[in-house]
Amino acid sequence: MSGNAKQHTFDTDMALRVPLDGVQQIEASAGTGKTYTIAGLYARLVVEKQLQTRQILVMTFTKAATEELRQRLRQRLAVCAQVASLPAFGIDAEPSEPLRDEQAWAWTLLTRTLAHGEETAASMARRLREAVTRMDEAAIFTIHGFCQRVLGEHASLIDGVSETRVLEPSDDDLLASFAADAWLRWGDHEDAAARDALRLLGATPEALAKTLQRLVEFHGRIEPLPIAEDAVTRLAPDALEAAQATLRQRWIESGEDAIGVFRAALDAGHLNARSYKPDSLDALRDLARQLAGGGWPSTKLLEKFAGEKIAGAVKKNMPPFEGHAAFAAIDEWLRVEQARTAQVQAQVPRVLHAVLDEARTWLATRKRDLSRLSYADQIEWVHRGLDDRARGARLRQALQAQYPVALVDEFQDTDARQFDIFRRLYAESGTLFCIGDPKQAIYGFRGGDVHAYLRAKRMAAAHWSLDRNFRSAPGLLTAHAALFGAREDVFVENGIAFDPVAPGGRVADGLLRNQEQPVPPLTLWRLPAEKSPSGADALDAALADCCASVIAQALAADGMRLDGHPLQPGSIAVLVDANRQAMRMQDALAARGVPAVCLRRESVFATQQAVELCRVLDALLAPRHAGLARAALSTHLLGRTLSDLQTMHDHDAAWRDELDDLRTRWHERGVLAMLERLGERHARRLLAERDGERCLSNLMQLGDAMQAEARRLSSTHAQRDWLARRMALADADNEDEQLRLESDAERVQIMTIHASKGLEFDLVFMPFAALMQARVPKKGGFARYHEGDALVQRFIASASGGRDADDDAAMAAAQREELAEGVRKLYVGVTRARHACWLSIDAPEKKFAGRVLDWVLPDGTDALLQNAQGHAVECALPEPVASARPAVAAAANLRARRFERALDRDWRSHSFTRLAEGGHADGFGHAPLVPPDVEDARVPALATGLHGSRFGSAVHDILEHIDFAAWGDADAALPEAEREIVARALAAEGFTTPAAQRTVIGLLQRTLRTPIVDDLCLAALPPSERRAEMAFDFGISGVDPRELLALLHAHGYQLQREQFAHVGTRLAGLMNGLIDLVFVHDGRWWIADYKTNHLGERVADYAPEAMHQAVRDSDYDLQYLIYTVALHRWLTQVRGDAYDYARDFGGVRYLFLRGMGVGPRDHGVYADRPAPELVQAMDALLRAPGGAA
Repeated sequence: MSGNAKQHTFDTDMALRVPLDGVQQIEASAGTGKTYTIAGLYARLVVEKQLQTRQILVMTFTKAATEELRQRLRQRLAVCAQVASLPAFGIDAEPSEPLRDEQAWAWTLLTRTLAHGEETAASMARRLREAVTRMDEAAIFTIHGFCQRVLGEHASLIDGVSETRVLEPSDDDLLASFAADAWLRWGDHEDAAARDALRLLGATPEALAKTLQRLVEFHGRIEPLPIAEDAVTRLAPDALEAAQATLRQRWIESGEDAIGVFRAALDAGHLNARSYKPDSLDALRDLARQLAGGGWPSTKLLEKFAGEKIAGAVKKNMPPFEGHAAFAAIDEWLRVEQARTAQVQAQVPRVLHAVLDEARTWLATRKRDLSRLSYADQIEWVHRGLDDRARGARLRQALQAQYPVALVDEFQDTDARQFDIFRRLYAESGTLFCIGDPKQAIYGFRGGDVHAYLRAKRMAAAHWSLDRNFRSAPGLLTAHAALFGAREDVFVENGIAFDPVAPGGRVADGLLRNQEQPVPPLTLWRLPAEKSPSGADALDAALADCCASVIAQALAADGMRLDGHPLQPGSIAVLVDANRQAMRMQDALAARGVPAVCLRRESVFATQQAVELCRVLDALLAPRHAGLARAALSTHLLGRTLSDLQTMHDHDAAWRDELDDLRTRWHERGVLAMLERLGERHARRLLAERDGERCLSNLMQLGDAMQAEARRLSSTHAQRDWLARRMALADADNEDEQLRLESDAERVQIMTIHASKGLEFDLVFMPFAALMQARVPKKGGFARYHEGDALVQRFIASASGGRDADDDAAMAAAQREELAEGVRKLYVGVTRARHACWLSIDAPEKKFAGRVLDWVLPDGTDALLQNAQGHAVECALPEPVASARPAVAAAANLRARRFERALDRDWRSHSFTRLAEGGHADGFGHAPLVPPDVEDARVPALATGLHGSRFGSAVHDILEHIDFAAWGDADAALPEAEREIVARALAAEGFTTPAAQRTVIGLLQRTLRTPIVDDLCLAALPPSERRAEMAFDFGISGVDPRELLALLHAHGYQLQREQFAHVGTRLAGLMNGLIDLVFVHDGRWWIADYKTNHLGERVADYAPEAMHQAVRDSDYDLQYLIYTVALHRWLTQVRGDAYDYARDFGGVRYLFLRGMGVGPRDHGVYADRPAPELVQAMDALLRAPGGAA
């Protein structure tokens, strides 16, 4: 590699040029290699700054993105380590063989670093290899994950933080409870105007809850602000009722006379025909009939016949309207009603802020009592900690020392709170990279604030732009520039501009062809100028049919070809703006035989399958309840018809057998096995329906989620309650519960523009682009907008036409910002395409305020077509074709491949429980080691019923979630939050009596205050030094179980065992388990396990000798040997040469809780430390080929 080549790499690669200090902002337009650049910066920080992976904070906004980043960063470091290890590597050396792109990049970086530093090539190679092995320690988080880590590791520096709080996605369930109560309380308010004001904020408790959910965690300005009470004009309480009674009475007494006066003016032609047509007389008679009959006309009808309005409609030079007392009564009622409306509207700000203050206070207290926090709380607490005058500086210093550098990906999706965290940490010291693209800021609906990115832009020491696109064909990039270059302010917001990017050379023009002719990169479908189909649904259907026809024709045998090959459905994406459009599109494609999958931004817990699964579980939990059985059988999942249900009594054996079978599977093998059985019975029926795959996919996703919780929720009732709770908290923004794709087969992918962000497709269709529009909030809604950098939400209480100037300004600002986000969504959509994109546009004579494409193309498409240089075309909306059949639907002579691979029948998942089953020699049993008359002190008795696996599960759940430190002071009262954790865990397992709670609290107080290592008790163990419920899976090779048993016997373990009875002749696969507690003390690692076993009533039953016998009889020694090997492997993997078992492993503590704290300190605490020779030999024997862990 020549010096010129190195210089070329340096000059053209942004990651090699950006300074590694201060605040640097990097704008990465779509497809310009953002992740590649982040990986380059990360490698430079490790190479040049010699930072360890745990010192570089990397943040992005989804869990999936963190995993992708981790892999990409590991890969780049691995390439650097590989290059540094080449024999020819050195300062002035040349590579002995050609290097690939990333290798050449690494060579440039490494040789440049060697030339300007004192490190040797050998030292650099060792350091890079170690960095690769330590990537599992890398600080790569979502913003919520980072804040959770801060709260766990620096709790002492943040006021009020408790590591035992239960994390919930949101507080929606609590706010719904508060809203229901508040709605009733304010409904009884003595002030009628205040009551009506609350109804404006939420016409129902559910609507009020949505308003509060929008505002409780909002940290901007909420308007309008309350006004002084004496500034509100007040009517007499019965003024409106009196005006209403007067109006009714006037029309009853003299309505016919009033109608005659109006008819005379109408017949004489005195009234403006536009306001009052001949049929107006019929409308007036209807008004009179309603008043006389006890009804009440609409306000619109009353306004039409107000005396002042009629008088104002008299034509010029005509006699004035004679008028009548009945019309004057309408005028008076309207005046009073308007005054009443104004009074209510004046009360809205006071009620809004009062209810909001109540909600925030109540919510904070309730969450403290329940020991819970939300994702938003994590960010708020870290923000509050950094802002704290007393300890904020110490927290900043601690985090800056821990993470001297931060790289924040997708910075355009931050909000003001998150930005403030980064600003406080890195604005004045350290290094911060703000990486993102403001043109792709489309998540305002879930808190993203592009103004935070613009603030970072002002704060940055330098700005950089990635200017080469590696995703799209050059012609498509030219079309992009023509589309978004029609106006300088195309992105509406100041500070966001469209800068064209150059092709990166990865994708060529002309690869997509139709009938041997190149397909234009950008096609604009012009909607007809004549009247569109009536209604949004009809227009959606028409656009979907047209788009589906084009796709079907493209996939036909004589259709499009990509790079010489027939186009496949999986190469196509249809992007929509709303879920209803996605469903329309899927229907239209299905009607034409085109396979498609639909990915919607929806929580699986908010689906119909979740509702129906809950009904099925209810029936399984109540086998004798015929009503619940009928409800379950009538679900779409079980598929019984009305006639089936009507004959249940005559043919009950079949449905009882099915429910009994499902119930047995659930109890014996878990919820997922039960759902698999349900699928076996009903999959054929369900898959025959249009959304059958979606139905089964949702069902399996629910099963996976429930199965993951089953270990913690051992009772089936608790599992059902958990599902119901998650349904109440369903959150479409929580990626853990977002719908999965129902199939990974070759299919057209339909998704919202939001879901498509970060993805790319060969072809992109946006058939509904012409309909993208910024809407104006209506009465009873909120206008969301900025004043400078400040975010404002203003409640619009007045109806259209009655707003004040502040409302009008807020509406205009909100619509402008929604338009800006709409343009950004359009940009995200069209830049997903590699080769071609199709958009619908409306006819030029049909412009609407707020339409996105009308803003982007203010003068029509002429300039776009000219500037696109032949890479964009405009045509009429294609006519739908109903019968097109794609080639992929007609594949013939398909048959399954013959399965010839030999399966390893011994490879399976193992656990302590499976390994320990059977195989004991006769004669080994539990006998008292201490005669009854030697020592008869008793352990404290537990409340009746506190035994068995459910009791053990409850205690384990409590110990996982309580704050150990809160239990340490014997003289202090136990906090209410800790008592609530105990009560909740016990209740989940069916223990609800006060006696059970008192007993368990006493048991845990003794447990947590008893020394387990030297003078260390659990209550003194800080959160940063312990990890609860540590799961593991490690590989095991095909070892002969007899070899393992011989090794254990040689070291004095498992002497009672003659064989491992249930593992066959080879032990192969994965060993998995869950360690109750791993902790660090005095620089060494320890394992602890909680045991609620009843060994006897006497203190002596928990002496070391008695516990040793119990450990032997229950095979707990085998259990902790497996745990020790798991921890040993993990420490070896993450710490490498810095770890030594003999030095760093402290030992095992099995805590028999019933015997702790009631006798000598060694009673109830079983201690062992397996010899290093045994652990290392056991690890070597079990280790999978190649040393995989």
